[in-house]
Amino acid sequence: MRAAEHDASAISSSNPPLASIRRSHARQTHPSHPRPGRPSRGLAASIEKKGAVWNAHKGSLRKANRKSADLTLVQAAETSLVGYTALDAWDVNCYPHQQTLWDIQNMDAALAALAADPVDPAAAAEAVTAVSANWLGTVFSPSVYLYDLTRHDPDYYRVTWGALGKQVDQFDMTPVTAWIGDGQYDRAIAKIEQMRGVDTGDLGTRVVNMTNALD
Repeated sequence: MRAAEHDASAISSSNPPLASIRRSHARQTHPSHPRPGRPSRGLAASIEKKGAVWNAHKGSLRKANRKSADLTLVQAAETSLVGYTALDAWDVNCYPHQQTLWDIQNMDAALAALAADPVDPAAAAEAVTAVSANWLGTVFSPSVYLYDLTRHDPDYYRVTWGALGKQVDQFDMTPVTAWIGDGQYDRAIAKIEQMRGVDTGDLGTRVVNMTNALD
């Protein structure tokens, strides 16, 4: 459900406790799951080492070839920025496919909790709230939350925000959370599956675009 489809009545007291929601979001940024856009120490050290090797030998490059080498490096940087850089739901650098994949994984966790016997509504609500930036929907008014979702739309009119970051379509999951709290599990499952299908198509497109960037 996108921002325009939001039902203000969907914000209910059945939302999971704030601490639980924060734990849910923390799973995405746990030290064992490196934050997107922040290379691990090993990767950073490797990049630094290669840079040091280049700096040590660049003086030996024939002067006639230096311009070509510089152009090649600039083109490589452009390919990386255009093809492999995006923003996640919290405006942190990541690969273009990562936020979509995380959202699908959280939806899968919600569906598994709703399919369990007995149903685990607390786990389902926690997973749903972890999709994109839906945690904000539990602490801000509907109008403020909807504005924030609109601001993050890929087609937002300020191109330097939405389109430049190749952000995902963020779904408003608060109605689903309310349905779970009200025991309307079938309704919640149907909407989650619909959203998951949209994200699955988007994930495939993003992976293809990243692959094409290698050509």
